[in-house]
Amino acid sequence: MKKLLLIVVLAAILMVAVSAADTASRTIPLSSELYGLMDDLYALQGLARPSTGRPWSQAEAELILSRIDASDLSQTQQRIHDRIQDILSENMRWNFQDWGLGVKVDLALEAYAHGNDSDFLTDTDWLRGFEQRRPLAKLSMDFSVSDFFYTYCDIQYGYGKVSMYDTFVRLNPDHSIPQGQTSGLLSKDGYIASYRMDSGAHMMVWSAQYSKKFAHNVLPSSTHFDFIWPKRALVSVGGERWNIQFGRDRLEIGNSTLGNLLVDNHTDFEDYLTFSFFSSGFKYQWTNLFLNGITDNGEVRSDDVRIFMIHTLEFRPIQSLSFTISEDVMFKIASDEDGSQVVDYSFFNPAFVWHNLNNRSMFNAIAYAEVNWVPFRGLEAYGQFALDQAVAPNEDHTQGDAWGFVTGAKYTTELAGGVARFYAEFAYTTPLLYRRDQVDFVKMTRYFHLTTDEQLQPDGSMDMFGSNALVFEYIGFPYGGDVEALEIGGVWTLPGMLKATLYARLLQQGEFNLFVSHNKDGYNRDWPNYEGTTPSGTNWTRAVYLSSNVQFELDSFFSWPGVTLEAELDWIGKWNYNSESKEYSDRRTDTQFSIGVNLEI
Repeated sequence: MKKLLLIVVLAAILMVAVSAADTASRTIPLSSELYGLMDDLYALQGLARPSTGRPWSQAEAELILSRIDASDLSQTQQRIHDRIQDILSENMRWNFQDWGLGVKVDLALEAYAHGNDSDFLTDTDWLRGFEQRRPLAKLSMDFSVSDFFYTYCDIQYGYGKVSMYDTFVRLNPDHSIPQGQTSGLLSKDGYIASYRMDSGAHMMVWSAQYSKKFAHNVLPSSTHFDFIWPKRALVSVGGERWNIQFGRDRLEIGNSTLGNLLVDNHTDFEDYLTFSFFSSGFKYQWTNLFLNGITDNGEVRSDDVRIFMIHTLEFRPIQSLSFTISEDVMFKIASDEDGSQVVDYSFFNPAFVWHNLNNRSMFNAIAYAEVNWVPFRGLEAYGQFALDQAVAPNEDHTQGDAWGFVTGAKYTTELAGGVARFYAEFAYTTPLLYRRDQVDFVKMTRYFHLTTDEQLQPDGSMDMFGSNALVFEYIGFPYGGDVEALEIGGVWTLPGMLKATLYARLLQQGEFNLFVSHNKDGYNRDWPNYEGTTPSGTNWTRAVYLSSNVQFELDSFFSWPGVTLEAELDWIGKWNYNSESKEYSDRRTDTQFSIGVNLEI
């Protein structure tokens, strides 16, 4: 009876709750449609793209929207403007004068099919991979206090990136992979990139879930469960012109659809601390990404921590032009046989010129710049450039050059009651972009799984795997170095109702990749002196990606719960190409289809 009375009292409190104050510190996730709508509205109004350091806080998004002249909008533009205002006006579910509470449940049913289960075996072989698929259920909670404080956390139940039913391979010098089998994963001195593999290090090479011809997101048992959550958890404080966030979320810095060179949003999440200060013509942002350095599979203390420190300055001298400059450094804090490293906190000075921290055993600097220009309404030209290494005066040629660029053009126009944007982008990266011998820009994440049965290894032995498997990714451009890529696509949107996407991507990659040593003799502790220009070597990989996606927002038909329908059809073709003989070999193709429905309660 007491429990029932308590429930009734709580329900009564929720029913009489008053409206909440504006939550300026609320953080808008990258999955929100707000970003695409704001980009479209800016292009249609002849304004350069708004801040590409994302996600934004509520206050920053409101400042960005305030640049729009609401008296100079067409009917379609007014619908976009109204939809953005609706998103920014969303309050907590329950509001109590100066604080609010939100609870939301997302339920998703998805099904997947593909034709080639012999060559397309892991989530990275899909265009709709692990990061794009929805979990079966997700519970999210957020709280706000006035307009100053906001916090969010979610928990989910869905398939993991790895599971006990997958096939793994051991990654350590004592159990090295024989040449000619799955060679190239380890350097001769037992490294992948700048990470030395410990005795328990292992990696998934075949996925039980992603190799299936037909699959869905309903788990048959908890042994498939994704143990790595929350995917998004943060605390945010801020005001009208500033914001500080500490948490876990997806981030991006850049203006590219194909892939951003500094920080791209293709990874599962980033753990970060960021400080942002913004005005109508300038934004300063200091971001720190905290990266795992443990390669052992067990519960061990960390002896290798890496912090990617980024400071960006965004300028908008005129409304049709914006540009960003950024000087950044990867900071490695590691222990060795001589003991633990002492942390010198002067290195965290965000106003410092980090390139002048001349200690290559601890630091690796990278410079970045981007520009966005709208010469007239609807047309945007943009580009970004990253410089990791170049020969300066008084330096020798012990290290190869490392840089890359992305350039593109986009045209946005009103079409059939909605807005359409058409774009073309080209990317070029040198082989050694992101790679160094002691400190690099490769991200290594541990994903937990239950213990497997015995599995046959490349050297003929049997082995069992448990605890944490390793996943290696680039923080920036998802394909890394030694790449030429072209993407042409289009997006048509009816705000709040429909979004259709179509693109074609062509990619050519040389012999260098994440699992090839950056040293010409095969020792990753030595200088990055891999020889060759993009595409390097004679055996290249050429790939074609075709993708179509349609999303229907049915809120106008079902106001509670919200209903979203989504379908995606993709085709991938890959070939090996020999530049000397001009011949193709090892053709492999796959048609992939995904369909799903999401209910928001």
